[in-house]
Amino acid sequence: MTLLAFACFSSETSAIRRCGIWVLFATLGVALWLCTENAWVVLTGLIAWFGVPVAQAVYMSRKLSFAARRQLKKGTLSTTDFPEVREISQDLKDLDFKMEEDYWLDPSPIEQGYRLFSHPSEPIYGSIAIVKPGSLHLTYLIFATPGPDGTIWLTWDYPMAYGLKMPPNFKVFRCLEAETAAELLDQHREFLKINEIDTSATGPVSSAQVAPFFEQLFGTTINYNVHVGLLKPLRQNAGEMGYSWRGTAFISWQVLRELVCG
Repeated sequence: MTLLAFACFSSETSAIRRCGIWVLFATLGVALWLCTENAWVVLTGLIAWFGVPVAQAVYMSRKLSFAARRQLKKGTLSTTDFPEVREISQDLKDLDFKMEEDYWLDPSPIEQGYRLFSHPSEPIYGSIAIVKPGSLHLTYLIFATPGPDGTIWLTWDYPMAYGLKMPPNFKVFRCLEAETAAELLDQHREFLKINEIDTSATGPVSSAQVAPFFEQLFGTTINYNVHVGLLKPLRQNAGEMGYSWRGTAFISWQVLRELVCG
């Protein structure tokens, strides 16, 4: 059963990869039963499969704080620390993207780095994003197009539950099926096409505006989450925001949904 689960994880089809999660879940139950032959132990183990990550989300949400004002500061995404950045950067250059600068979001409770790109002939910004909560790190890719009416069309492959609500003018397509930058870019173009976005009305993006554009994305997201009550000013520091209990419930639900949906 374990081998079957990992075989599912290696599939190119997202539905089969999701099935792998449930096969692994069933494997846990069978293993506990074979070891103990105790239904209560099996039930406790299966509940812990969901309960432990949700409890971690609750704990972390009560500890995290966000600066009310954050900005991108120039830095370096070291290819020694993040070797995959070199390959993805080359893939984006092969897709005619122009690399701008490396930045780190400051201040931030978790290290977040961004290598920003712009397309010279299409209204598309790109970014290789790094999230580094500790010794490990997570890499994902973002493509974003500013619409003529102020709407932001965003395609990304962020693989985890996102802890904040997106503002209503952000139209987000989370595509986990794309295995390369080229596939994700094709999905972004299709996303724009399906929604009948007239990219000619937007015109080409400006390389000088790529950093302000992403800074605005981050700032708008924080402000919106304060507005809807997921974040609130901290009493001990008015310049920082923390999760409200409503925000804790939201992020816990996001984690639980990810566990259920795979």
